[in-house]
Amino acid sequence: MTAVDSHVALGFGDPGGVSPLTGGLQHPVVDRWYDSLPAVYRDADGEDTSTSAGWPLYGYLDAVASPLRGPSATADRIAAGDLTDPVAADDAWIPWFAQAVGVTGSSVAAQRAALVGLLTSPALGSREYLAAVTRTFLTGSRDVTVTPLSGWGIQIRVLAADLDLVGDLAGLTAALYATGQVPTGYQISCTADDVTWAQVDAALPTWAPGEGVTWGRIASMGLPADGFVTGGFGWAGTAVGSH
Repeated sequence: MTAVDSHVALGFGDPGGVSPLTGGLQHPVVDRWYDSLPAVYRDADGEDTSTSAGWPLYGYLDAVASPLRGPSATADRIAAGDLTDPVAADDAWIPWFAQAVGVTGSSVAAQRAALVGLLTSPALGSREYLAAVTRTFLTGSRDVTVTPLSGWGIQIRVLAADLDLVGDLAGLTAALYATGQVPTGYQISCTADDVTWAQVDAALPTWAPGEGVTWGRIASMGLPADGFVTGGFGWAGTAVGSH
């Protein structure tokens, strides 16, 4: 058996291999380096008896690679997803992770919880995400419609009866800006619709005008601005301008 054959038989190049020098405690990076050498050098290394342990070239590379063991182990964890998974990541990584994706929190636990929430939430900055943030300040039906306006405006339409937590539209607007989740450079305009049963009754005296119109449009988000076939009911809402 040649030195190269012995090298392969010992499992070199495989992270589970056994080093003749360290009893299998060598780092895989050593094997990668060693296996990249021409066979003539590895063959000569296996036959070299100038050191008591043998394999002097391998031993030299093992010593040089020692400082790389920590960074390499971290790189392996990143590649495996251990440090980019908010559930499994070390506490020390959470603040950096949170900052990278724009999540805030007063503690590591709060930041981790917010990061975990992102796993199933809409994409940051999307209309769906802004609607989800708005719902955290509402009660009741918590119906929200987010509509882009011309320029750099975003309209957020809610039901007036759902504003108990923030008091009014000004409170909702301030609360949304305070979250830091409004896309940079955009201005939001919050609008509340307050449709009563009396108004619905007047606009829809029979079922016919409302056929095919969802409850969300009728009761939760107001009646259409151009009215139904009969009734001629318009929006009954107020608005708070940009911050």
